[in-house]
Amino acid sequence: MPKVTCVVPSYNRPKLIKDTIDSLREQTLKDIEVLICDDDSNLETIAAIEDAFQGDERFRLIRQAAGRPALSERGQLTRYCMTINRGLSEATGLYQCSIPDDDFYFTTWFEEASKALDAHPQVPVVYGRMRSVTYDASSHWDSSAAPKAGRTYAKWGETDPETGKPVNPATWEPGMRQLPGGLDHSQFMWRASLLKQFPTTEWWPVCRADQDVGDAAFLKCLAALGHQALAVDTMACSKRFHGLSYGRTKGEVRE
Repeated sequence: MPKVTCVVPSYNRPKLIKDTIDSLREQTLKDIEVLICDDDSNLETIAAIEDAFQGDERFRLIRQAAGRPALSERGQLTRYCMTINRGLSEATGLYQCSIPDDDFYFTTWFEEASKALDAHPQVPVVYGRMRSVTYDASSHWDSSAAPKAGRTYAKWGETDPETGKPVNPATWEPGMRQLPGGLDHSQFMWRASLLKQFPTTEWWPVCRADQDVGDAAFLKCLAALGHQALAVDTMACSKRFHGLSYGRTKGEVRE
């Protein structure tokens, strides 16, 4: 049983997913399992994934099985929810997390998050801060800091005029709190035993674009079970803003 299992939903991002995999290989915590769950990607993406593994036996590629709705019948949000659920069904780690194929982790996140869970056995979930970056990396901002000058997005805690959703509304004083909305799923880590409390194995509720995104629905499930979370005062991940990321609908960039 590895200390941490990370599930990575994948679909046709042969360039961006390399950064994701590199950030996982470079984690300071080495006792990990990484499951790349790919949903019918092109051959270029599959080759890029296998090349990025560099023969590391901690990494495994799972090709989605047949029998699901056709691509034309399921949206981007449904796709990534389905692939996360598939990965979680095969995860063996004591602690678990997930990150999309266009984002990447800070190299100490697994170590910091697992230490927090080790030190607080009553805590089912921990979460950290997120750094957001524009697709071209021309600006970035932390969820706990003032935004960089010149960017066009709403400030932290305000409403994004494009999506109508709050931008990184979580507060970051370390301590126990009710699970806040607005977290990205790559920001938190949970105990594997927590999933046994769910009434279904659809842990990541499969949602359409006009419904709750899967992250929010997952957090609502945890809150309904009466759980709180521990805010860990450290950086967890970087999120690229582009295309459909964070609910955007004005086209999609895939690389």
